[in-house]
Amino acid sequence: DSTLTTSVLTLTGDNGGFPGKTIVDAGTLAFGNRGALYGADVARWTAAGNIEVKNNGILALAVGNTGEFTPADVKSLVGVQAATGIFLPGSAIGIFSQGGTNITISNADDAFGSVLINVNTTTLQALLANASVNLYTRLPGGGSETIEVKDNFAWGANTLGMTAGGDININAAMTAFGNSKLNLFAGSDASGNTSYTRGLVLTGFNSDATYGFGNGFKGMVNFCVAADCNAASGLRSGSGILNIGRNSGSLNGYTLVKDVTQLQNMNGFSYYALAGDIDASATSNWNGGLGFYPISNLTTGFNGLGHVIQNLRINRPNDESVGLYSSAFQNSYNPTPYFMLGNVGFEGGTITGKNFVGSLIGNGV
Repeated sequence: DSTLTTSVLTLTGDNGGFPGKTIVDAGTLAFGNRGALYGADVARWTAAGNIEVKNNGILALAVGNTGEFTPADVKSLVGVQAATGIFLPGSAIGIFSQGGTNITISNADDAFGSVLINVNTTTLQALLANASVNLYTRLPGGGSETIEVKDNFAWGANTLGMTAGGDININAAMTAFGNSKLNLFAGSDASGNTSYTRGLVLTGFNSDATYGFGNGFKGMVNFCVAADCNAASGLRSGSGILNIGRNSGSLNGYTLVKDVTQLQNMNGFSYYALAGDIDASATSNWNGGLGFYPISNLTTGFNGLGHVIQNLRINRPNDESVGLYSSAFQNSYNPTPYFMLGNVGFEGGTITGKNFVGSLIGNGV
């Protein structure tokens, strides 16, 4: 048997595909073409006991070029998961490009090409129902390729990971409900070694100012208890659900915020994201009419994920540095990562201060 425990190992060519059992344990085993996985013998892929992926292991399949894996191959491998459970908790199936290719997620048919890889939303939801899935624009190494979400989809279990050499553009609604999780890494290769200086997670806005989802954003990430995100079931909150990273850094754990009380309880030293739109109407009566108390000195990150804060009231005419966050400074002593801020809107409400007043940040340089 062959076992991989660390780093990334890429296999190409027809090597008989490990004649014994293939075990991936806490590393990434990347198959560069179909022949490298059991000599392209699909029957051996689907045979119970031939493959086991566990812990943080990733079994990654190259797609997009002649001789590489097809949509049917990916589906057949995950079909084995439904029957025999080859992907154990914590592990994942990976889909990657060796040369660097943009990836889209849309309602169009699955298409694994050298110029563009499209993953159909129904296919992705089916994969995630059985195992965690990681999408890589390039493995290994840098690049500037992007991942774009073009159509709505939802998943209720396992972890979806996206790693792009360039930006991750979310131009539709992603809904993570139930026990599902999400990892977003922009501006880096899959191992975290970067050669690209950009890389942002961006939620698209309607350029014509129409309200596609009721708040102006055409792209968003919803974290809901139920798939339909209804008010009765509510939003998810807490940590251990969302991770976001960029460039040469590591994935940062974000705490999800679901209501105005949790919004007020934020601090400037942790990472936060909105699980959905926040109704802040109650702040009009807080603190004897002073309203929301600005969060001090942001040094980490805040991501609205395409959501809005509605009817926020801050009434502090004698105070300086007034906003959701009072201040955010970028210097050698306080390297606030501005690229980690944004994707949030404000509707209604009033914000009043003496000097340095803003909606998201009062004072920032």
